[in-house]
Amino acid sequence: MSSDSDDSTTSKVCPSKKLKSGHKKQKFRREWLKNPDYQAWLRPVEDNYKAKCVLCSKEFVSELSNVKKHLTSNNHKKLSNIKQSTSSLYNFASSSNSTTDDVNVKEAEIMLSAFFAEHNISFRVMDHLTPLLQKMFPDSKIAIKLALKRTKTKNIITNVIGDSYKDNLTNILKQRKFSVLIDESTDIAVTKTACIVVKYFDPNENRVCTSLWEYIPTFEENKDSRGQGTAEHLYNLVINTFVQRKVPLCNIVGFASDGCNMMMGRYNSVASRFREQCPGIVIFKCICHSLHICCSQACKNLPRTCEDLARNVYTFFNASSKRQFEYKEFQKFAEVEIHKILHPSQTRWLSLGQVVTRILEQWPALQLFFNKKYLEERLLAAEQIHSSLNDPFIKMYSFESIDETRLKCCKEELTSKLPPPGQSVQELAVLKQENMCLRKLLEKSERECKLLNSNNKLLCENKALLEEKLVSLQSKSIGIDINQIKKPERKTSTSAIAQQMPPTSTLINKNK
Repeated sequence: MSSDSDDSTTSKVCPSKKLKSGHKKQKFRREWLKNPDYQAWLRPVEDNYKAKCVLCSKEFVSELSNVKKHLTSNNHKKLSNIKQSTSSLYNFASSSNSTTDDVNVKEAEIMLSAFFAEHNISFRVMDHLTPLLQKMFPDSKIAIKLALKRTKTKNIITNVIGDSYKDNLTNILKQRKFSVLIDESTDIAVTKTACIVVKYFDPNENRVCTSLWEYIPTFEENKDSRGQGTAEHLYNLVINTFVQRKVPLCNIVGFASDGCNMMMGRYNSVASRFREQCPGIVIFKCICHSLHICCSQACKNLPRTCEDLARNVYTFFNASSKRQFEYKEFQKFAEVEIHKILHPSQTRWLSLGQVVTRILEQWPALQLFFNKKYLEERLLAAEQIHSSLNDPFIKMYSFESIDETRLKCCKEELTSKLPPPGQSVQELAVLKQENMCLRKLLEKSERECKLLNSNNKLLCENKALLEEKLVSLQSKSIGIDINQIKKPERKTSTSAIAQQMPPTSTLINKNK
């Protein structure tokens, strides 16, 4: 009976249960766009059941509750405030509702942001500068209405000044021929970047100008890194910057970069692809890089001790302010200029020549200083520098500093005196004559160097021969003294024999 009753109760209960119906999706409604709270950022998408926020670049389910929830989110509020504070420069001036004071305030904010960008001032300073200006100028309506902090400063520079500058430059490149210059960054940052510079004739300023075009990362995220460090990838990055701005590639008439294989190789490089894309293009290698490579190869023929001396002297002073302070006393005593010892670097053009010039200038003070350090501290570094400074054969190579000065003048001649368009033929002839004179001076210096080397070799041979003769002379005099001791009947003293012999100086002169 009980089982029958249970079955009957269950049969009565089960039909009474109803399945919950699923949540009905809601389509995007056009009426939401009429709401002033939503019309600035809410947009429909292809999927009718979703909506998009143009400020956050985010899609969500198109339900009114989700729209309201997104409106009150912290990220949306932050981006909305930034958008309101960094509207376009043209909107500042053309707004019909803005008063003259508002326009002046916007212009002041733009000028102040441009000042920070020009002088490379930290944007964090703006958080303290704006309140300071308001306290300094309480009677100024513009200063009181300034609302400028670091975030707004950054966005004004990027979205207002930067876009305006890029638009003006794009309009010029669309109408004028220009050259492209590329170089990769050499800093210690994690992201490797490439700097693109364009050189063109500006009709507004009536002169040839050089301007920054783009600063792009050479490696793109979320992509395979194996194909990104190639000449093809770098070339595509450079070309895309012009294609996106609709600049005609036929306007490119020149390309310049350093002489590495990826940039200037004959078959598979950025330069070879520019030749295919732009027939008749002029390709230039960096002249300063080439000069630096020539000088670096030439310096390898010099003894290594010369470069080691330059590096050891800098290292000895670099990490100790006490040694630098002590060295100033020796500079004053030796009456040399109070200058710092320069750091020799392999990546700077002709930097080693400047280091050598500074060491030659400080040579007397350095000798006195390291003589003292060698006697007092007995350090290995001080001992090595002391022996090098007192080695006359190392200072003998100081004549090479003349070549460094001439090479430096040659580099300046090539970089600063390149003939601009419209230069007269007479000026070009003078420039050619100066370069020929410079070449003759370099050839003369080479002959002097060979002559000096031969003289030094002859001097060393004569010195060795003189030492041998002096040794033989001393041995002969000692033999005479011994013979006189064995023969007392002659009663001839050693002093008498010495008086009969010619003086040592006379023998030396005869040997010479």
